[in-house]
Amino acid sequence: MKFFPAPKAEDGSDQDGIRKVKDLARQEWPFMTEADIFKAYGNAGNYLHSQRDYQYGGSEAKTKILQRGVNLVNELVALLNHHWTDITNDSFFAVVMRGEKDVKVQVSYMERVESPNNSSKKAAQTARDSL
Repeated sequence: MKFFPAPKAEDGSDQDGIRKVKDLARQEWPFMTEADIFKAYGNAGNYLHSQRDYQYGGSEAKTKILQRGVNLVNELVALLNHHWTDITNDSFFAVVMRGEKDVKVQVSYMERVESPNNSSKKAAQTARDSL
């Protein structure tokens, strides 16, 4: 089980109108990976302390540093905008940072099912809800 968020993207709806999601591909929208976060953290220490590249270059060096920072923020936003985080092997938190209607953060508890129309799962859910 992993606790690092997995970025997701909307993938239409099925015939019952249930919204579908898919794993976000880096080619579609670059997002920050776990390795990227460690690298950015290490670089942040360099910028804050003794190894400030921008102090030793002209405006071009400063622009490159600023652009790297903007890219990192955009990749972090892409990672967190719509992501799932494992709780157990069969359950997740699905997070949408800006809801479609109210623009608020939405968190849903999700469980893995074989298919959305799995009748035994629906029966179990109905039985549990009636208690």
